[in-house]
Amino acid sequence: MLILLSGEEFLLIFLFEAFDNDPLSRQYQDVGLDGLANNDELLFFEDNYIDLLESAYGTNSPAYQNAINDPSGDDFHYFRGTDFDNASTDILARYKRFNNTDGNSVTSEQSIESYPTAASSQPNTEDINRDHTLSETESYFQYKLNLFPGMGIGDSYISDVLETTVKTENGNNRNIKWYQFRVPVYLPDNVISMYSGF
Repeated sequence: MLILLSGEEFLLIFLFEAFDNDPLSRQYQDVGLDGLANNDELLFFEDNYIDLLESAYGTNSPAYQNAINDPSGDDFHYFRGTDFDNASTDILARYKRFNNTDGNSVTSEQSIESYPTAASSQPNTEDINRDHTLSETESYFQYKLNLFPGMGIGDSYISDVLETTVKTENGNNRNIKWYQFRVPVYLPDNVISMYSGF
C-alpha cells in the first residue's frame, strides 16, 4: 500500500504485483528490468554500444550479432524447448538464460511449446526479497575466496574434496572434482552496511 500525502488530504494506493491477464498487454509489460523490448533496446543503445561493436568487430562478429538480437542481454529462455532438443543442447546451456527477466512471464497462450514456459507469473522488480520496500540501507557480509589451480583442503575455506569418474555422452571417461566450501559466516572479510551498529 502506498500513501500519498498532500496538505491534509491523503490517498491510499494499493500496489498489486501482477500483470494484466490480456496476452496482448503482456508483451509490453514483460520486458525485463530495463523496461525496454529488444526493438527499443536497439534504439537506446545504438550510438554508445551497437555502432561501437560494428566499427570494432564488424557486422559478422558474434559480439555484434548477439547485441543486435538482444542488446541488453536479458532475454529469457525456458530450460526446455524444441529448439534445445533439436540442437541436443547440454544442461548448462539450457539454463544459461533461465534467470533473465525479459519475457520470463509469458502466458500459456504465448508459449511456443505445448506446455507452459514461464519462470514466473509476477513482474520482475528490484525488490528482490519482495517486502515492498526498496531500501538503500540494507547491509550484507562480504567474503573473498581465492581460486587457483591445485586447490585442496585448507585452501580458501575448502573443507572436503570429492573425486569421481563419470562417463560422458560421447563415451569418454572424465574425472570430476567437487569442492566443499565452509565459509565462517560470522567472520566476514568486509561488512557493507549503512547502520553503525554492524
